[in-house]
Amino acid sequence: MIKNIIRFILLLFLFGSMSTIAQNSDDAQKQREEFEQQALEKLNERIQMFLATLEIDDFQKEIIKQKLDSYYNKKKVIFMDRSLKYYERDERLMALDNNHFLDIKNMISEDTMNQIQLFIKDAGTTLEKEKKKNEKRKRKTKKEK
Repeated sequence: MIKNIIRFILLLFLFGSMSTIAQNSDDAQKQREEFEQQALEKLNERIQMFLATLEIDDFQKEIIKQKLDSYYNKKKVIFMDRSLKYYERDERLMALDNNHFLDIKNMISEDTMNQIQLFIKDAGTTLEKEKKKNEKRKRKTKKEK
């Protein structure tokens, strides 16, 4: 009798915990998708801000935007590939950094190419810092007036 009660309680506990495990994995998947979406939006904002700082025509900006989008998509694929060892991943990333923008190098100036290389190394964080500094300066000048 006691064995049956214990089995029944363990069975109830097992069924109860299975649903919470499924919910946790669903919640984790939703959070991962939301985080990925937010990161993509932030990256797109940084790319737009970067392109606004470049002094080139709209055609070149569009080509650079497409190249940056494809660059980050390829970079994501490399990071998501779990079959690669760390040194293989690093080699592929270095090759991607060095070769991805070669086809547009003759179309743009050397200065613009250097700006692109700087942007892909820090993903636009220096642009954000500059923007924050400019906002602080604007606030100070408004307060002084």
